[in-house]
Amino acid sequence: MKTKNRRISLTYCLLLSCILLSFLLCVVVRSPKANAEENGKTCVITSCDTADGFSEGTNFDRTSYLEGEGCVMNVNNNIGIYYSMLGLDRASMPAYEDAWFEAFIYIDKPEAVTESQFELLGTGISDMYENSLSFQAMDLKAGWNFISHKVDNSNKEWAVNVGGTFVYEEVKAMRLYFLSNETLTVRLDYVIFTDTPHNYTQEDLDSMMKGEPLGSTEWTTSSDVAGIGQSFADIVPYTDTGCNASYSYSNMIIFSGCIFICSIFIAFKKGKQKGIFKRK
Repeated sequence: MKTKNRRISLTYCLLLSCILLSFLLCVVVRSPKANAEENGKTCVITSCDTADGFSEGTNFDRTSYLEGEGCVMNVNNNIGIYYSMLGLDRASMPAYEDAWFEAFIYIDKPEAVTESQFELLGTGISDMYENSLSFQAMDLKAGWNFISHKVDNSNKEWAVNVGGTFVYEEVKAMRLYFLSNETLTVRLDYVIFTDTPHNYTQEDLDSMMKGEPLGSTEWTTSSDVAGIGQSFADIVPYTDTGCNASYSYSNMIIFSGCIFICSIFIAFKKGKQKGIFKRK
């Protein structure tokens, strides 16, 4: 009877250890699909298939677009296209060190631009905890363009930490603005964060272009100079939380490994106390 109890105790200990080991293996050796999803993580900031979420004066447009059902457009000499990211699916954001910022931008007269930036806003307000791409960095030509820039602050294409330290994980909004002495037409389509940067030639962009005749539709123009847009959304007050901890599979592996080792140690200790591991 005593030997039988020992065998049962040993069986339970081994079963517990196997369960924990299986969990560890499931974390480390996941399905190819899961690994592929992690290696190709993309966060769609906005598909631009609606003007919802954009500042006043930015309109939905189907006369010329590249992705989805349309794009957003603004026509003026001082253009500000502002979009709040308060509803962003942050779980889909790639890691900061791997993240690229990509978008399709149309402009009819880049030579008439006197100033322009594409800004990522840490508070939702310009010039506060901001990273921004200059007009020169975007290198826009007349027609549709594709921009792809690594978000990492070490990337010298960005003006970084304007008005305070920009925290990628806490980004609140974006703003694309153009200043000019002439009336410009600007379109924006499919803006994303991704860890898999893309590359489109001008031939690719031309082949992707879709559109419908404008007809009798008249687009309203924006009177919002540079489109700051603080009044557009309820901006969450910025709090500098310092180092941001995040849950990851590496944390799971370390945690599971510690539990597994501890369970083996406890099982061995209890077994030794009960004489399970004593030599006969």
